Amino acid sequence: MNFQMIEGDIGSIISNMATAPFKTGEREVRIGVGLTKPASVEERRQRCSLVQSLEQAQSELDGIARVFVFADYATSKKLKVTQAQDPIGALIKALKEGEIDIAIRGTLADHPFYAALAKESGVSLASCFDVAIMRNIEGNCWLALYPVDNPDGHSLKRKIEHIMATAQWIQKTFGIKPSVGIMTGGSEASRANPFIDATWGDAELLKHALLDAGIQAEICAHRLEKALIEGNNVIVPVNGFVGNQIFRALHYLANWQLVGAPRLYVEDGGVFLLCCDCSAYEESFYHHVFFALACSRSEGT
Repeated sequence: MNFQMIEGDIGSIISNMATAPFKTGEREVRIGVGLTKPASVEERRQRCSLVQSLEQAQSELDGIARVFVFADYATSKKLKVTQAQDPIGALIKALKEGEIDIAIRGTLADHPFYAALAKESGVSLASCFDVAIMRNIEGNCWLALYPVDNPDGHSLKRKIEHIMATAQWIQKTFGIKPSVGIMTGGSEASRANPFIDATWGDAELLKHALLDAGIQAEICAHRLEKALIEGNNVIVPVNGFVGNQIFRALHYLANWQLVGAPRLYVEDGGVFLLCCDCSAYEESFYHHVFFALACSRSEGT
């Protein structure tokens, strides 16, 4: 499949940002990662793989970044590990007190972690949202997917705000021009169906809001392949259920790489990074370390 790339490979952009020579006054970026004790043989195998991936990232980024693990069990002798009965509390405390610069959720329970972090940060949970940034194995196509929560639970007004914020954050953090592909429940010819018609109505409102804000956008109906072939890099599914299923199909079945999963929030008209999310079922957090490092070193964040 031939993709029209608006910008270069997101993986290379992130790697170059993460490993760029230090500027005057820069120091090692301290990255905290949460891990929980495995409850089965399969989870034990997966945790070993995750720890090895963190150790590999640390070995490659020595002098640029330092990986700190917060866990409720003994994990690694090669990394700085804080062992605590409450790794969620320990990770958030370290972030709040400036012992680390950025947090990756890791395998910590998502909703308790989000709620506790938002409370300690003074951020409204309603203003927070996740974006999945993915690339194919050939490196010639990538996308930022929102909504991807399962379910997302946001109103149309809030989704429009989040999508505009996603486009703005990608541009200011990575210097990449956003182009938004908006999906619907079916083709325009199928609008006799009330559900499909409603998704088209939402898509048209979103498209006009984005264009009015100077952000490139088009409606791609139900055709994800069309959205990607035409070079769109921010993909908007009809809801979080569909977004979550797109993520799982691409990542676990088509071998697309989850480059990073920023948890963003909107405040006073600006968009900010709260932490880095991930999928608890992944086999490696290697790329998440590079992503967190790139975000920390970006001049736009």
